[in-house]
Amino acid sequence: MIILVEDNVETLSTTIINEGLRQGVPSVIVPFTIPNPMEPAQFYRYRKLNQVDDVLSRFVVRLFPKWRYRLDGKDLIRVPAFTALALEALGQSSPAPWVLNRGRAAKIALDSESQRDRYLQLGFPASQLAVVGDIHSASLYRAATNRAQLRLELMARYNFVPDRPLILCGFPPDQFGGEDCQFEFSSYDTLSNAWIESFRSLGGRANVLIRPHPRTSADRLSSFVAENIRCSMQPTAELIPLCDLYVASISATIRWAVACGVPVINYDTYRYRYEDYEGVGGITHVELLSDFRVQLNRFVDDNSFAECVTRKQREVMHRWGILDDNLSRRFAALVNDVTEGARSHPESG
Repeated sequence: MIILVEDNVETLSTTIINEGLRQGVPSVIVPFTIPNPMEPAQFYRYRKLNQVDDVLSRFVVRLFPKWRYRLDGKDLIRVPAFTALALEALGQSSPAPWVLNRGRAAKIALDSESQRDRYLQLGFPASQLAVVGDIHSASLYRAATNRAQLRLELMARYNFVPDRPLILCGFPPDQFGGEDCQFEFSSYDTLSNAWIESFRSLGGRANVLIRPHPRTSADRLSSFVAENIRCSMQPTAELIPLCDLYVASISATIRWAVACGVPVINYDTYRYRYEDYEGVGGITHVELLSDFRVQLNRFVDDNSFAECVTRKQREVMHRWGILDDNLSRRFAALVNDVTEGARSHPESG
């Protein structure tokens, strides 16, 4: 069996899945993020090779409409036109190139019922989907189960005042480059200063722990350490269950906070406006610095508001994750199911 973290038509993952199937070897995807066609569209909206603006690209999207995505009145093509033609000719295409994981994997191992609903909305067949839990569920479960003790240890480690609210920030990565006219800030340094100053202004009313994005050097943020602000490289899944509020920017880690019943401020600082978490009552969505600071202060200063958003998050948490230590058993059962199915219905090419 082949195990992959994605089926992405831009990479060899799609070819690996397709060729494995021809050899009678099934694939299982264990996703690390949420599929959203808007994400690649936003990323490539200004890239020359992804514009439908020449004879070849127009020909490709007319012949294969699935390769086209319309964003703000502009037609985009998922990969350069020649690449799309080559993939079609070689039988290595996808039924929906703009949708991550929409391919021929035997199963997609999902973290929650909420994600299953999302995949069904995107057109995935129900038979391809299996809810087994998140790969980090054991870490989330251990931290949530031992929250009181682990929280005290964390407070002592960073010299935080124990009776203050703990705000965890999954700090956004640097996504500046090209034409960023829709961004709120002119540079990543300006963005970083604005975020940190928002936390610094809370003063002695809250403890703030910054978890840099994996693509961001910890040294880049270490200079922002203050009396109420610390930086940590501890895994995010170990920290989320210990905090009172999680702050991030359209991150896939937000789903971990929802699964743990932790309220979230989703500050869409790059204004991508994804809809992954729309309608979740314990998530506050903002895209302006002024609104971000209002919501931060409101959570810290208004106990009734903090209790309200926490309660709303806990009402839906069970649909957003499975918090236990049985992931390995469920995944093993999925593997057995897939391999048995492959032996019963072999395919070769």
